[in-house]
Amino acid sequence: LGGHSLLAAIMANRLEQTFGGKNLTAAILANPVLSQLALYLDQHQGDCIYQDIVPAETPLLSYPLSFAQQRLWFMQQFSADDRLFHMPAVFRVEGELDLNRMRQALQAVIADHAILRSQYHQGEDLPYFTITEDVHFDIQSLHLPVAHLAEPEFVRLCVSMATDLPFRLDQDLLIRAFYIETLADETPNYLVFDLHHLIADGYSLHQLVRYLRCYYQSPDQPLLSGPSLQYTDYIRWQQAMAGSGRVEEAKLYWRQLLNELPQDHGLIGHPAAVPGNNADNSYSHSLDVATADRLRALLVRVGTTPFVFMQTCLALLIGRLSGRTDVVLGSPEAGRQHARLEPLLGVFINPQLYRTEFSDNPGFTTLLKRLHAQHLASAQHNFLPFEEIVTLLNPVRQADVAPLFQIMLNFNQYPVTDIHFPDLTLQQCAVQQLLPSKYDITLYVEPRVDGRYHLLWHFDPQRFSQADIRFYANELIYEIQQVLAAPDEPVLQLGWQAPVPQPIAPLQFADSCNPYQRIMQFVSQTPSAAALSFQQRSLDYAALDLWVSQLAQLLGQHGVAARSRVVVGLPRSELRVAVILAVQKLAACYIPLSEELPPDRNSYMLTQSLPDLFVTTPDSVFASLADAGSPVLMLDAARLQQLQQFDGQCAVNQPAPSDLACIIYTSGTTGVPKGVGVNYLALRNRIDWMLQAWPFAAQEQAVHITSMSFIRGVWELFVPLCAGAHLHLCEREHVREVPRLIDYLQHHRIQRVVTAPSLLRVLTEALSNRQLTLPLKYWFVSGEPLLQQYVNMAVQALPDCQFVNLYGSTEVMSDVLFKPVSVAAHHNWVAAGKPITGVSVWIADSLLQQVPAGVVGEIMAGGAAVCHGYWRDEEMSRHKFIQRGDARFFRTGDLGYQTPDGEIVCLGRNDDQIKLRGQRIALGEICQAISELDDIRQVVVLPLYQHTEQACLVAYVIPSGRHALPELESTVRQQLAQRLPSYCLPAAFVWLEAFPLKANGKVDKSALPLPQHISTEVLVLPANSTERLLLQIWADVLRQEESRISVMADFFHLGGNSLLLNRIIQRIRQQWHIELKFKVFFQNSSIRAVADVLQAELAKQHSQHAVMEKKKLLIL
Repeated sequence: LGGHSLLAAIMANRLEQTFGGKNLTAAILANPVLSQLALYLDQHQGDCIYQDIVPAETPLLSYPLSFAQQRLWFMQQFSADDRLFHMPAVFRVEGELDLNRMRQALQAVIADHAILRSQYHQGEDLPYFTITEDVHFDIQSLHLPVAHLAEPEFVRLCVSMATDLPFRLDQDLLIRAFYIETLADETPNYLVFDLHHLIADGYSLHQLVRYLRCYYQSPDQPLLSGPSLQYTDYIRWQQAMAGSGRVEEAKLYWRQLLNELPQDHGLIGHPAAVPGNNADNSYSHSLDVATADRLRALLVRVGTTPFVFMQTCLALLIGRLSGRTDVVLGSPEAGRQHARLEPLLGVFINPQLYRTEFSDNPGFTTLLKRLHAQHLASAQHNFLPFEEIVTLLNPVRQADVAPLFQIMLNFNQYPVTDIHFPDLTLQQCAVQQLLPSKYDITLYVEPRVDGRYHLLWHFDPQRFSQADIRFYANELIYEIQQVLAAPDEPVLQLGWQAPVPQPIAPLQFADSCNPYQRIMQFVSQTPSAAALSFQQRSLDYAALDLWVSQLAQLLGQHGVAARSRVVVGLPRSELRVAVILAVQKLAACYIPLSEELPPDRNSYMLTQSLPDLFVTTPDSVFASLADAGSPVLMLDAARLQQLQQFDGQCAVNQPAPSDLACIIYTSGTTGVPKGVGVNYLALRNRIDWMLQAWPFAAQEQAVHITSMSFIRGVWELFVPLCAGAHLHLCEREHVREVPRLIDYLQHHRIQRVVTAPSLLRVLTEALSNRQLTLPLKYWFVSGEPLLQQYVNMAVQALPDCQFVNLYGSTEVMSDVLFKPVSVAAHHNWVAAGKPITGVSVWIADSLLQQVPAGVVGEIMAGGAAVCHGYWRDEEMSRHKFIQRGDARFFRTGDLGYQTPDGEIVCLGRNDDQIKLRGQRIALGEICQAISELDDIRQVVVLPLYQHTEQACLVAYVIPSGRHALPELESTVRQQLAQRLPSYCLPAAFVWLEAFPLKANGKVDKSALPLPQHISTEVLVLPANSTERLLLQIWADVLRQEESRISVMADFFHLGGNSLLLNRIIQRIRQQWHIELKFKVFFQNSSIRAVADVLQAELAKQHSQHAVMEKKKLLIL
């Protein structure tokens, strides 16, 4: 019938006056049919959980703030936009308005309601307000010489005029009225009211209009008798209720419901570089009548309300957009639990929290019933003020993130109301969309008389763009249509309206997939051109091909043919390269071992691959594996001499695209290496893309620096040779010593190189320090996420070099995404980029359904790059390699999303997120924050479980120079405390000169040393007089012993809250005569951090005082 939670609260108040009863708001929600409610009232007459409210016998000189007022007061202290706390109402005047009569009506309402005469002050500990008795109120008349503006522009102008003038809380009347007249006859006039949120909420504004209508109609009659209660009586009653026995029961309920709740909504917005005005922060649309009728029919069948339906749908949408299954929304609750509160003006509103979890993939009807039950249970405990819940849960405080929830659902709380008189109509204009948003997103839902639902999205343009919100709005409508069509279908199977990219079909090559066929072109075209160099030896293309062909004939004598598997256990040399090429020429598969791997791992790779032949030399570290049972070809001096007997006439075998070119072993999640079967199609696609996208010049100098057992080392070997370039095989010892590597690159005039991001930073830092340059044309970065600041450093050191970020894994032949990068102002991770040729990359939800751009999910890669699977591990292959139509895709295990322009942004591993003390933490974000600090070269952050019952964070850091580590660590900790929430701060720092590396160049995290000390509970004593005085204030306000408080401890973790923080600020003002803003404490929540702020402010004041004294002397 159009009811909602606010009307339920009003109805409950009136029923309590008539029948008595116990929490009738919850009863109405549980019994929405009249006959059901009547039966309930018969059974529960006389029950009541609330004390009666009685008026105070005598007024006081000052009053404490209500819980809702306290919340608003503290919000305003650290808000940069006072307009957030204005409540304007604009009415278009149709007819003749008697301004004097309207002024008298407003004067009467102000006289009746003391809260409208309140003024607010900062006490020694807490804020308070006073009531001014004699107030003269007037309506300001304004004449605007503006004509021919559309009404929306006039309304925007009216709102701007009202809200741009700030309220002085300790001096001004917090209600104003303006009558705005225009000079054009055809343009209407406007009556504008503006109230501060401290004295009213949305329902109070609704009541104010009702009172004005009554007083305006009876100008000659005695003023209506004032209300029997005042807002100050409500405050006294609220404080008494706070000490009642049911409070602990309510606290237990909210603690259980909101245990380990997510700290934010996880949506990825794309705000404009320069957000526009308030006209840009709203978007409206409607749910059509037919859909609304089906919605109401479903509600009747399920027995729930439109609010619960919209809450469920919005939470589902937010979760699906963010890749999560746990969503918290807020909604304004009337907060007028007692019947006698309904006629009062004031701020009663109390945000209500709703948590939606759907990881079990329930049907929509099941989820709807589940949330309806939560709604009823929450209604039993909604008397607990939101501020009490915040204090109870003690979430991490961040200045730019609202606690507990950031998305609000507001269901038809305060509809537009017109005022009708016999000769006058005041038509209320919608203004909500013209005001700044208090939350990241607020969705207003209003049923219209024509049967539609009107939806208004109000959002923060610093976080989202119009395009983002339009996308969300369209998907919400589509989601609603789907759940109405199939209400019992599992919610995670819901589809998307926005188009999703179509997978690209695998490439079909007209010629051979064998990469050696390309090398043969240069054997015939440029036989004498240098092909391969190692140490002081070089081979031209003709000599290389002869040697490769002879080795292929030798391998053929030992049974190697197409599809054979050959383990290559040779030291890094031109011989190793030649054997690999010989295996390829035969269209066989090679399995590379590495001198840099432990013997046990090489042994495992040899036996697990079931080779047809094991090739090694007697003097190599692999010779001991010759007894493992596999057929062995020992390339000793005599056998190498016998190669001269072969004529080198060996044709290039043609493999099938699906035949294996190599098996590359990579680390397994269980600790056992897993072999990835790379087929010839994937290898050929990777080579062809590189040659097309980044073609080589004639006899270009390229270098191979990666371990040949790593996937990057595969294309690093084949691409230059397939381009006719000169490949220099760099010794691995050079790679580990930066000066030697730089000398090597300079000496050989290397023009393209590929490294991990860590080596990029080290090399470019060394180049800058030594004021050197390199002749590089291309620098490819692969293997790990790339920080933009690394790119900025690199471009500064080598301005003529093109840097390219690559993304991929062994399972997709190294790389499937690329992005040319240059200098940028931001310091975030570089986007992974767009797909290479022959590859399709898309984002999937938890059920592996493709999602549109902007939605977070798992990165999937398909097309020609996808490898065969895991060698001899069918179960793992089925899990990670999936079939989609005729194409196969690989599940990367990385979270990401697609931007509107088609780029993929990687957000880190889905297993890189850990939960620590109830908080979800992305380790990559902490690494990024530490990396951006001065004097830090490289960092790895890991959770540590060995020493503590709960995990703690350990940061392994390589400093960029020689520093006194205790001082550097102290500086790093202080700077991090300003950038990261306290739960993201490492408990220990381990300072290293270098990281242990795996053979593939990545950090060997298992070899990192354990920290000697875990400092989560370490007591840090004050270092100066400022810290000692602050410690005394902290201890006094928090009622704790000084000896138990560390100067590095977080104020809020010690039990602090907004009220206690206010006391801290007042004590600091008394001690140092410095006014610190609330926002400062949210960014500096330890004693040491606050002391630094104070000392900087004191130094600034001292400097200003010195300047003034100097000016006085000059005057004298």
